[in-house]
Amino acid sequence: MTAQRDVAQSESAKARFLALASRRAEEFIDEIPRTLRRLRTLLLVIGISVPVALAAAIFLLWRAVS
Repeated sequence: MTAQRDVAQSESAKARFLALASRRAEEFIDEIPRTLRRLRTLLLVIGISVPVALAAAIFLLWRAVS
Protein backbone atom coordinates (compact mmCIF):
# COMPACT_ATOMS: atom_id res chain seq x y z
CA MET A 1 0.00 0.00 0.00
CA THR A 2 2.81 2.41 0.82
CA ALA A 3 4.60 1.64 -2.43
CA GLN A 4 1.48 2.46 -4.44
CA ARG A 5 1.04 5.73 -2.56
CA ASP A 6 4.70 6.63 -3.17
CA VAL A 7 4.29 5.93 -6.88
CA ALA A 8 1.10 8.02 -7.00
CA GLN A 9 2.79 10.90 -5.18
CA SER A 10 5.76 10.65 -7.52
CA GLU A 11 3.47 10.77 -10.55
CA SER A 12 1.55 13.77 -9.20
CA ALA A 13 4.81 15.57 -8.40
CA LYS A 14 5.99 14.84 -11.93
CA ALA A 15 2.73 16.16 -13.37
CA ARG A 16 2.95 19.34 -11.24
CA PHE A 17 6.55 19.85 -12.33
CA LEU A 18 5.66 19.41 -16.01
CA ALA A 19 2.73 21.82 -15.68
CA LEU A 20 4.96 24.40 -14.00
CA ALA A 21 7.69 23.95 -16.62
CA SER A 22 5.12 24.33 -19.39
CA ARG A 23 3.74 27.52 -17.84
CA ARG A 24 7.21 29.01 -17.41
CA ALA A 25 8.12 28.14 -21.02
CA GLU A 26 4.97 29.91 -22.26
CA GLU A 27 5.79 32.98 -20.16
CA PHE A 28 9.32 33.01 -21.59
CA ILE A 29 8.04 32.72 -25.16
CA ASP A 30 5.51 35.52 -24.53
CA GLU A 31 8.36 37.79 -23.38
CA ILE A 32 10.39 37.42 -26.61
CA PRO A 33 8.50 40.01 -28.74
CA ARG A 34 8.78 42.63 -25.98
CA THR A 35 12.48 41.93 -25.63
CA LEU A 36 12.98 42.27 -29.39
CA ARG A 37 11.16 45.61 -29.39
CA ARG A 38 13.38 46.85 -26.57
CA LEU A 39 16.47 45.63 -28.43
CA ARG A 40 15.31 47.40 -31.59
CA THR A 41 14.82 50.62 -29.64
CA LEU A 42 18.25 50.28 -28.04
CA LEU A 43 19.89 49.78 -31.44
CA LEU A 44 18.03 52.80 -32.82
CA VAL A 45 19.18 55.00 -29.93
CA ILE A 46 22.77 53.78 -30.27
CA GLY A 47 22.64 54.21 -34.04
CA ILE A 48 21.64 57.86 -33.63
CA SER A 49 23.55 58.92 -30.51
CA VAL A 50 26.97 57.43 -31.34
CA PRO A 51 27.35 59.20 -34.71
CA VAL A 52 26.05 62.47 -33.22
CA ALA A 53 28.49 62.22 -30.30
CA LEU A 54 31.34 61.39 -32.68
CA ALA A 55 30.48 64.35 -34.92
CA ALA A 56 30.31 66.64 -31.88
CA ALA A 57 33.72 65.41 -30.67
CA ILE A 58 35.25 65.99 -34.11
CA PHE A 59 33.69 69.46 -34.25
CA LEU A 60 35.03 70.37 -30.79
CA LEU A 61 38.50 69.08 -31.63
CA TRP A 62 38.44 71.00 -34.90
CA ARG A 63 37.44 74.20 -33.07
CA ALA A 64 40.17 73.62 -30.46
CA VAL A 65 42.86 73.20 -33.11
CA SER A 66 41.74 76.19 -35.22
